[in-house]
Amino acid sequence: MKLQKKAVDWKAKGKSGLKKKKRIDEIDILKGLGIICVAAGHCGAPFEHFIYMFHMAVFFVASGFFFKAENASSLRRLGRSYLKKVKEIWVPYIFWNTIFILLNNVFIRINVYTDNPALAEYVEEKYAGVNNYMSLAQMLLIIRKGFILIEGSKIAGAFWFLATLFCIQLLYLTIDYILQKITDKYVDLYQLLVSGLLLGYGYYCSIQRLYIYGLAKVASFYCLYYLGHMLSRKTDLFMRMKWFHWLPIGILSFAALYGMSLAGSISFAQVRYGNPLFMLMASLLGWFMLYSMSYFLKYIPAIKKPLLKIGERTLSVVIFHFLAFKLVAAVIAWYYGIPAFCIAAFPHLFGNRGLWWLAYTIVGVCVPVILNYFYHKVTHFCKVSFKNIAGPGQ
Repeated sequence: MKLQKKAVDWKAKGKSGLKKKKRIDEIDILKGLGIICVAAGHCGAPFEHFIYMFHMAVFFVASGFFFKAENASSLRRLGRSYLKKVKEIWVPYIFWNTIFILLNNVFIRINVYTDNPALAEYVEEKYAGVNNYMSLAQMLLIIRKGFILIEGSKIAGAFWFLATLFCIQLLYLTIDYILQKITDKYVDLYQLLVSGLLLGYGYYCSIQRLYIYGLAKVASFYCLYYLGHMLSRKTDLFMRMKWFHWLPIGILSFAALYGMSLAGSISFAQVRYGNPLFMLMASLLGWFMLYSMSYFLKYIPAIKKPLLKIGERTLSVVIFHFLAFKLVAAVIAWYYGIPAFCIAAFPHLFGNRGLWWLAYTIVGVCVPVILNYFYHKVTHFCKVSFKNIAGPGQ
């Protein structure tokens, strides 16, 4: 019996020797719903004000939900956790930000960007930003700044979230490691204290408009990662709850969040949230609203399966949805008979007219997810083929 238990434990461990947390359908569906909200919010959906109340917060909470204290229990595990975060977030950030910057001049030629100021004659001023051709030296300067996550390309506009999440994860790991070395007890309580202090600093930066290298974002949203960590302690409770629990939770969360959206607004990208309590309440309500929706949607296979696929590939949507939007903008430019350079309107062209926002949302989510799916299929096929050709032991 002991041998059997050891075998099961070993299978549950990854290369690092740490137990992997099993994927939770509700969380993947929640992330799928969340990234759809992100795409809809970026393309002029009529309910974007409501979406902006919580759409980025749920991802900070979801990330914290899978934090494991054992990853910060020793220097060796801490180092491995750092490397994992670098591989998962920093490397994709640097790689794609570099690619997008190097393609700046190409993007201008194909109307992803434009250097034509006449764009302002066709779209509102806030969508009419122009880009200039850059020399290689200018590109390399921006790329160098991108390595420390402080500057990027326009088409990578959502990368602020990756930079903020990466810094929060490293900071949380580091603080948890220090706290575990100082005391065996009250680690969570001290993390709460750290979260409160950072939130106070972040709020001060927010009202003073002090946006120094993204520190205001890291300080403000560290508490959301902590909330996710605390919510994970209730996973067993969530798994035991039935539909008659989640239905009122979902309805009340939506109603309260809608009421809050009438009273104020939140912009996570610009670090504007009225007051800390308002932001925390909206974030929690958004989390529970989407989680309750996920509970019911997991029983509808035709909806569950695509949402799971989307939820597992949210990084691809974050990276590519603005670029995918250009496919819809090209159709809109053709439909209205306006110049091709209008495709460069950012983040969208006429997304707030009719149902174009819906087309933007579908394309902005589906194109990156489908491309990511086939990329992994092809790479897996190539690896298997190579192993078969190389033979056993290679």
